[in-house]
Amino acid sequence: MDMPNQDFFGFQKGFCKIGIKPKSGASGTNLRVNGGIFSQGELIRIDFGNQATITTAIADSQGLFSTTFVAPAQMLGTKVITAFGLSSTLSTTAVFLLSEPIPKITLHKEAIYKQGSITYTIIYTNEGEGTATDVNIIEVLPEKCKVQSVKSKDEVSYWYEGKWQAVLSDKATKIKWVIPVIGPTEVGTVTFTVKVE
Repeated sequence: MDMPNQDFFGFQKGFCKIGIKPKSGASGTNLRVNGGIFSQGELIRIDFGNQATITTAIADSQGLFSTTFVAPAQMLGTKVITAFGLSSTLSTTAVFLLSEPIPKITLHKEAIYKQGSITYTIIYTNEGEGTATDVNIIEVLPEKCKVQSVKSKDEVSYWYEGKWQAVLSDKATKIKWVIPVIGPTEVGTVTFTVKVE
Protein backbone atom coordinates (compact mmCIF):
# COMPACT_ATOMS: atom_id res chain seq x y z
CA MET A 1 0.00 0.00 0.00
CA ASP A 2 1.42 3.38 -1.03
CA MET A 3 1.46 5.93 1.81
CA PRO A 4 3.20 9.04 0.43
CA ASN A 5 2.21 11.25 3.38
CA GLN A 6 3.66 8.98 6.04
CA ASP A 7 7.31 8.47 6.91
CA PHE A 8 9.03 5.41 8.42
CA PHE A 9 8.47 6.68 12.01
CA GLY A 10 4.70 6.64 11.47
CA PHE A 11 4.50 10.44 11.44
CA GLN A 12 2.02 12.00 9.07
CA LYS A 13 2.72 15.20 7.18
CA GLY A 14 0.80 18.15 8.58
CA PHE A 15 0.87 16.68 12.08
CA CYS A 16 3.49 17.00 14.78
CA LYS A 17 4.20 14.31 17.39
CA ILE A 18 6.96 12.65 19.39
CA GLY A 19 7.58 9.14 20.65
CA ILE A 20 9.81 8.23 23.60
CA LYS A 21 11.54 5.03 24.69
CA PRO A 22 11.38 3.83 27.36
CA LYS A 23 8.08 5.16 28.70
CA SER A 24 9.17 4.95 32.35
CA GLY A 25 12.27 4.69 34.53
CA ALA A 26 14.32 6.29 37.27
CA SER A 27 16.43 9.41 37.08
CA GLY A 28 19.57 8.50 35.14
CA THR A 29 17.57 6.49 32.57
CA ASN A 30 18.69 7.02 28.97
CA LEU A 31 15.76 8.31 26.89
CA ARG A 32 15.37 8.44 23.12
CA VAL A 33 12.95 10.91 21.58
CA ASN A 34 11.89 10.60 17.93
CA GLY A 35 9.70 13.28 16.44
CA GLY A 36 8.29 14.97 13.42
CA ILE A 37 7.12 16.55 11.33
CA PHE A 38 8.79 19.95 11.74
CA SER A 39 10.36 22.23 9.14
CA GLN A 40 13.47 20.97 7.37
CA GLY A 41 16.59 22.04 9.31
CA GLU A 42 14.54 23.45 12.17
CA LEU A 43 16.08 23.58 15.65
CA ILE A 44 13.91 21.60 18.07
CA ARG A 45 14.04 22.30 21.82
CA ILE A 46 13.27 19.37 24.14
CA ASP A 47 11.94 20.13 27.63
CA PHE A 48 11.57 17.51 30.39
CA GLY A 49 9.27 18.10 33.36
CA ASN A 50 10.34 21.34 35.01
CA GLN A 51 13.63 21.53 33.08
CA ALA A 52 13.54 23.65 29.94
CA THR A 53 15.92 22.79 27.11
CA ILE A 54 17.29 19.49 28.36
CA THR A 55 18.58 18.92 24.81
CA THR A 56 18.10 20.09 21.24
CA ALA A 57 17.91 18.43 17.86
CA ILE A 58 17.76 19.51 14.23
CA ALA A 59 15.01 18.24 11.94
CA ASP A 60 16.29 16.41 8.88
CA SER A 61 15.21 16.93 5.25
CA GLN A 62 11.91 15.16 6.00
CA GLY A 63 11.27 17.22 9.14
CA LEU A 64 12.12 14.34 11.46
CA PHE A 65 14.51 14.27 14.40
CA SER A 66 15.91 11.81 16.90
CA THR A 67 17.84 12.63 20.06
CA THR A 68 18.80 11.12 23.40
CA PHE A 69 19.22 12.46 26.91
CA VAL A 70 19.39 11.24 30.49
CA ALA A 71 16.34 11.69 32.73
CA PRO A 72 17.34 14.22 35.39
CA ALA A 73 16.55 13.99 39.09
CA GLN A 74 13.12 15.50 39.72
CA MET A 75 10.15 14.68 41.93
CA LEU A 76 8.70 11.27 41.05
CA GLY A 77 5.62 11.04 38.87
CA THR A 78 4.47 11.76 35.34
CA LYS A 79 6.73 14.15 33.44
CA VAL A 80 5.76 15.95 30.25
CA ILE A 81 8.33 15.92 27.47
CA THR A 82 7.81 18.76 25.00
CA ALA A 83 9.34 19.14 21.56
CA PHE A 84 9.15 22.78 20.44
CA GLY A 85 10.11 23.97 16.96
CA LEU A 86 11.93 27.27 17.43
CA SER A 87 11.11 28.70 13.99
CA SER A 88 7.71 27.12 13.29
CA THR A 89 6.58 27.36 16.96
CA LEU A 90 4.97 23.95 16.52
CA SER A 91 5.02 21.85 19.68
CA THR A 92 3.95 18.41 20.78
CA THR A 93 4.21 16.40 23.97
CA ALA A 94 4.58 12.90 25.35
CA VAL A 95 4.75 11.63 28.92
CA PHE A 96 7.37 9.72 30.89
CA LEU A 97 6.77 8.13 34.31
CA LEU A 98 9.71 9.01 36.55
CA SER A 99 9.84 6.25 39.15
CA GLU A 100 12.04 5.18 42.02
CA PRO A 101 15.30 3.44 41.12
CA ILE A 102 14.95 -0.35 41.12
CA PRO A 103 17.31 -2.66 43.02
CA LYS A 104 18.59 -5.82 41.34
CA ILE A 105 19.91 -8.46 43.73
CA THR A 106 22.11 -11.23 42.34
CA LEU A 107 23.41 -14.24 44.24
CA HIS A 108 26.52 -16.34 43.71
CA LYS A 109 27.28 -19.44 45.79
CA GLU A 110 30.69 -20.99 46.42
CA ALA A 111 31.47 -24.24 48.26
CA ILE A 112 34.64 -25.57 49.90
CA TYR A 113 34.81 -29.22 50.98
CA LYS A 114 37.18 -30.04 53.84
CA GLN A 115 37.36 -33.12 56.09
CA GLY A 116 33.72 -34.21 55.80
CA SER A 117 32.29 -30.69 55.96
CA ILE A 118 31.20 -28.25 53.28
CA THR A 119 31.40 -24.50 53.86
CA TYR A 120 29.10 -22.49 51.60
CA THR A 121 29.44 -18.77 51.01
CA ILE A 122 26.58 -16.90 49.37
CA ILE A 123 27.67 -13.58 47.89
CA TYR A 124 24.87 -11.08 47.31
CA THR A 125 25.23 -7.96 45.18
CA ASN A 126 22.85 -5.12 44.42
CA GLU A 127 23.51 -4.42 40.74
CA GLY A 128 20.53 -2.06 40.51
CA GLU A 129 20.25 1.65 41.11
CA GLY A 130 17.77 1.44 43.99
CA THR A 131 18.14 0.34 47.61
CA ALA A 132 16.70 -3.08 48.50
CA THR A 133 15.09 -3.49 51.91
CA ASP A 134 14.15 -6.57 53.94
CA VAL A 135 15.88 -8.97 51.56
CA ASN A 136 15.28 -12.65 52.35
CA ILE A 137 17.83 -15.24 51.25
CA ILE A 138 16.56 -18.79 51.77
CA GLU A 139 18.88 -21.74 51.33
CA VAL A 140 17.57 -25.30 51.15
CA LEU A 141 20.14 -27.54 52.81
CA PRO A 142 21.63 -30.51 50.93
CA GLU A 143 20.24 -33.92 51.84
CA LYS A 144 22.15 -35.96 54.41
CA CYS A 145 23.79 -32.85 55.85
CA LYS A 146 23.46 -31.15 59.21
CA VAL A 147 24.23 -27.50 59.89
CA GLN A 148 27.35 -27.00 61.99
CA SER A 149 27.61 -23.22 61.95
CA VAL A 150 26.19 -20.06 60.36
CA LYS A 151 27.99 -16.73 60.03
CA SER A 152 26.04 -13.56 59.40
CA LYS A 153 25.74 -10.06 60.83
CA ASP A 154 22.03 -10.14 60.02
CA GLU A 155 18.96 -11.96 61.33
CA VAL A 156 19.05 -15.76 60.76
CA SER A 157 16.31 -18.35 61.24
CA TYR A 158 16.01 -22.08 60.59
CA TRP A 159 13.15 -24.16 59.18
CA TYR A 160 12.18 -27.22 61.18
CA GLU A 161 9.04 -28.63 62.76
CA GLY A 162 6.96 -26.74 60.19
CA LYS A 163 8.04 -23.18 61.02
CA TRP A 164 10.91 -20.68 61.09
CA GLN A 165 12.75 -20.72 64.40
CA ALA A 166 15.56 -18.61 65.84
CA VAL A 167 17.49 -21.50 67.41
CA LEU A 168 19.71 -23.74 65.29
CA SER A 169 18.74 -27.44 65.33
CA ASP A 170 20.02 -30.63 63.68
CA LYS A 171 16.48 -30.92 62.26
CA ALA A 172 16.86 -27.74 60.14
CA THR A 173 16.22 -28.22 56.42
CA LYS A 174 16.47 -24.54 55.41
CA ILE A 175 18.27 -21.38 56.51
CA LYS A 176 16.84 -17.88 56.07
CA TRP A 177 18.79 -14.64 56.32
CA VAL A 178 16.94 -11.31 56.50
CA ILE A 179 19.14 -8.44 55.35
CA PRO A 180 17.55 -5.09 56.29
CA VAL A 181 19.21 -2.90 53.63
CA ILE A 182 21.35 -3.52 50.54
CA GLY A 183 22.35 -0.27 48.84
CA PRO A 184 23.28 0.20 45.18
CA THR A 185 26.58 -1.58 44.32
CA GLU A 186 26.70 -3.07 47.84
CA VAL A 187 28.18 -6.56 48.17
CA GLY A 188 27.85 -8.83 51.19
CA THR A 189 28.19 -12.46 52.22
CA VAL A 190 26.53 -15.06 54.40
CA THR A 191 28.28 -18.31 55.24
CA PHE A 192 27.24 -21.67 56.63
CA THR A 193 28.94 -25.01 57.18
CA VAL A 194 27.30 -28.42 57.01
CA LYS A 195 28.57 -31.81 58.09
CA VAL A 196 28.09 -34.54 55.49
CA GLU A 197 26.62 -37.69 57.10
